[in-house]
Amino acid sequence: KPKVTVMPKNQSFTGGSDVSIMCSATGYPKPKIVWTINEMFIMGSHRHKMTPEGTLFIKNAVPKDAGTYGCLASNAAGTDKQTSTLRYIEAPKLVVVQSELLVALGDTTVMECRTSGVPPPQVKWFKGDLELRPSTFLSIDPLMGLLKIQETQDLDAGDYTCVAINEAGRATGRLTLDVGSPPVFIQEPSDVSMEIGSNVTLPCYVQGYPEPKIKWRRLDNMPIFSRPFSVSSISQLKTGALFISNLWASDKGTYICEAENQFGKIQSQTTVTVTGL
Repeated sequence: KPKVTVMPKNQSFTGGSDVSIMCSATGYPKPKIVWTINEMFIMGSHRHKMTPEGTLFIKNAVPKDAGTYGCLASNAAGTDKQTSTLRYIEAPKLVVVQSELLVALGDTTVMECRTSGVPPPQVKWFKGDLELRPSTFLSIDPLMGLLKIQETQDLDAGDYTCVAINEAGRATGRLTLDVGSPPVFIQEPSDVSMEIGSNVTLPCYVQGYPEPKIKWRRLDNMPIFSRPFSVSSISQLKTGALFISNLWASDKGTYICEAENQFGKIQSQTTVTVTGL
């Protein structure tokens, strides 16, 4: 009676690869070998070749080639069969949903790396070289490719990497997180009383991210900068401060400094009094 040996019993393949399964049979008279896939006989084709010794070759394998292959040997004394399983696998592909995030301090950050692959890849997350683990404020869904940070802090800002891994390979994506904060005053203007003809600096120093835009205006809405007949000259410094050179009677009044970014807007006002008139 025939005795069949199949090698290997299990193997994985990727699309387009060439696969071979060896089958040998002993017995007298010399057994005849046929191959089946999922219980259907395999006919020789341009993709399936069988050697006289019994090895099955599959050229340019495709996903539907996955399944259970049987090697059946028969002679006058009987039959024997052994099986070999072929599994299709596909390396991960990965798409970063949003590679640059700007999240307000204290808000929830959600990072997403969408993946495909067979079997479905697991996604790991890294900040720098450090692999991230779930914690009180950090949750990870390795199959959905999601990372959530509750109550985002300044120290959460930085470069992140998502890595999708399965047995066929890996894929990597990169993300950057910036943490935004509303403007706050470091130094606001205070009321000033100055001699006519002197130079005055009204400070308006703010912090925030992204860098807040600073605008000055007068409470009475008179123009500050475009005044063709004025004796004094007024300019806004890079620091945000307002600089009045050669202070004049027309400069007296209340000035408002406004600082704004996408996370908030603040304002402060100061009164300028001119003496020595």
